[in-house]
Amino acid sequence: MTHIDCFAGPGGICTGVHAAGMDTLVAIEYIKSCCDTYTANHPEVHVIHSDIRKVTANEILPYIPAEGVDIVSSGMPCETFSTAGNTSRSFYDDRQFLFREGIRIAEITNAKMILFENVPGITSKTVEKGSSKLIIDVLKDELRAAGYGNYIEVILDATKYGVPQKRNRYFILACRYDWELSAPEEIEDRAISFEELWKLRQEAEWDDLMLIGTDFQKQVWRKLWELTHPGDADIPAGRETQLICYSDFAELCQNRAGVRAVAHAIGLNPISVIIPCHLVIPKESIDKMNEINRKAETTIFKGDDLCLSSILNDNSIDFGEYALGRKLKRELIKMELA
Repeated sequence: MTHIDCFAGPGGICTGVHAAGMDTLVAIEYIKSCCDTYTANHPEVHVIHSDIRKVTANEILPYIPAEGVDIVSSGMPCETFSTAGNTSRSFYDDRQFLFREGIRIAEITNAKMILFENVPGITSKTVEKGSSKLIIDVLKDELRAAGYGNYIEVILDATKYGVPQKRNRYFILACRYDWELSAPEEIEDRAISFEELWKLRQEAEWDDLMLIGTDFQKQVWRKLWELTHPGDADIPAGRETQLICYSDFAELCQNRAGVRAVAHAIGLNPISVIIPCHLVIPKESIDKMNEINRKAETTIFKGDDLCLSSILNDNSIDFGEYALGRKLKRELIKMELA
């Protein structure tokens, strides 16, 4: 199947349709940095850096088959529709009618189908303040007028399709033929246990991880990985699978002057637990734990696991921020050091 990507962004939809076996031929995007990212990740696609309203047939047709394409996707900007803390929803401007450009490109390219994607809030947005007419009704009317009267509309929950994020999105799939259209079947949802996650981490190889980030972020994540996979590492002896403060970890990353940058990269770690960012904690906490250990040296608990247990259960010791919550970070540290 052949595909044209409108409002292409950095290439998220393109990545998905490629995974589904489609060939993206042309992408249209207004923001230069997104075009650069798109081209870097999908060099085979002809990317048009332009306001989509100014894109002409002559800029597209040389790059597609003479008979046209199979599908045009159109994920127009969602700011005026989103309800997620966005004041732009109160605006009524031409952005909410950009769906017309998706239809126009589909007509130019003789597309068999059009796929619209947006936030669910689009279903309740009116054409103007005080009006009862909905944007989505205008979109459907114009789809029918363009010959795409056969359509389905669905709200899909990403968690039902194997995606590890809570994200709902509204879709309309429309076509020019009397085809039977249906929503994709949901994937069985099953929570993974910590035992399974631990086993997965032990069995995983660094090259198995599909990480998207800058070279610097990947360098930091690799050093985190090496804390629990010392066989892959140049971590100093005795350092692996121990708690470490941010400044010392930055030194391992050979970036001591940029502790803040390292901490930021740790916070962006995309695979918590598998990449053990929970092992990096504030220096104040390391100092307090060392103080408790020094005192224990003079007691009957010298070298005893009771000392470690006391430390890990001491709620006055702050192990720092964690994307999945402070309580879980403490529990993960307990599991690591048990």
